Amino acid sequence: MAPKTGAETTRGGSPYFFPHATTDLTLEKLHADEGRNFRPADFDAYWDAALGELDGTDPRPERVPNTTISSPGVECFAIIRRLDDPDPRKLLLRQIFLDTAQLARVLFSFDEVDAARVGAMGGSQGGALTIACAALELRIKGEVQFCTGLMDTIFPPSTQFAIYNKITASKTMKLYPDFGHEGLPQESDMTFNFMRGL
Repeated sequence: MAPKTGAETTRGGSPYFFPHATTDLTLEKLHADEGRNFRPADFDAYWDAALGELDGTDPRPERVPNTTISSPGVECFAIIRRLDDPDPRKLLLRQIFLDTAQLARVLFSFDEVDAARVGAMGGSQGGALTIACAALELRIKGEVQFCTGLMDTIFPPSTQFAIYNKITASKTMKLYPDFGHEGLPQESDMTFNFMRGL
């Protein structure tokens, strides 16, 4: 499908048009889009089995002081994972998604972690991993904040809206009509304040 140029939105009942935004769907269609990929019949069984394997895995995490970064009043650690799996039939992203859930479980196991205030964040592929982590580790609850550049050709807006539109938790989306796959104005501050509010 050829990309459409421009993104429409409404504000107070009046249509606005962003002539420089390049999206693969109009903004109206993006708000309703849930993606075009089908959900396999064994989707739930696949991930239930994967989480079952994760339950049977002892990651034996070790917290090692990290001397390469520092922050006043904060102890910094690297978490070393000791897992080897020689089975080449396992999908890479399946393992990466499970790694995010395993890391969340490790963090939840620390006495000094307030389980009611655990959040996950990321941008680009890290944002996708954040969604996977929260979907697989149900103790991560709460709100979702999305920031989307409407000129993004790496992760076109339709891919982001397809995920966003399926999220049933409280959510907000900030749109950047003239930005692509790049740093977005005030995104870091918004994310910091959002996470601080957990």
